[in-house]
Amino acid sequence: MRRLRGHHQDLRDQLARLIAALDQGEAAGAAAPEGLAEQLRKHCLACCYGLHLHHTREEGAFTQFERQYPALVPAMARLREEHRVVAGALTAFEAELTAADGGKDVTRMREGLERLVAGLEEHFAYEERELLAAVG
Repeated sequence: MRRLRGHHQDLRDQLARLIAALDQGEAAGAAAPEGLAEQLRKHCLACCYGLHLHHTREEGAFTQFERQYPALVPAMARLREEHRVVAGALTAFEAELTAADGGKDVTRMREGLERLVAGLEEHFAYEERELLAAVG
């Protein structure tokens, strides 16, 4: 479980850095720093791959958890569905980066990132709460 929390914290830290970069862009004016949208797109692709890999590994572990803790079957079903929702949210955010006036609309990029972060935080919190309660 420490490993799970560690992965989640790494992702939280990365997302916080992206928000801070957007905050700097907003403080400088309405336009994003040059290349920020492209940096976010590249990070999004890396994050997408990382989350996909993380979720693939988790889903393999979920099968074992379900055998060992049958009461977790409903939570595992919800988490599997949330994994699909997260993948869709990442794809939508990447599309928003492209649509945000060529990367110049910092407010729009920040709003999209905040929606993504809120959804991920809700997912992480549920996952941590349900799994830690079962095995702790």
